[in-house]
Amino acid sequence: MAKKVWVFSDKPALMQDITAGAKECGEVSVIAVGSRDLIAAAAEAGADTVYYLGDTSERMAESYTDTIAKLVEDEKPEVLLFGATLTGRAIAGRLAARFGTSVLADAKELDLSSEVTNGVSMIYGGGANLKQSAKGDLTLVVLGFGVLDKPEELK
Repeated sequence: MAKKVWVFSDKPALMQDITAGAKECGEVSVIAVGSRDLIAAAAEAGADTVYYLGDTSERMAESYTDTIAKLVEDEKPEVLLFGATLTGRAIAGRLAARFGTSVLADAKELDLSSEVTNGVSMIYGGGANLKQSAKGDLTLVVLGFGVLDKPEELK
């Protein structure tokens, strides 16, 4: 099932990793803040669309939350994937509160192939795994490197 997936990370390498992995799920858009080099990096990783919000030299990335929320309201992505960084977590939490949804945090496994988004996260310092499912209009996920398998042409 093709989904409309968006990616945000303030770390270029993590953004590219998540974008490349999300490519098999459907249409992938990247929300880029910071250097303009992120636009080319997102396209290289397979992004169909890049929303460049500007440089972060004079603003904190978290201050773009209102702009991202407006984009989400207008474009209606089904899944937002955030890099597991302080900024990614902060924006994911603020958007979850705004849209009345939750965040699948620190996913170490993620399945975006069905109508329901399924994830597995470590809890209790890695002593146990928590299986989570999210079904709704908007799913927010925080993940790190290597969680999503990349297509061969993007490896």
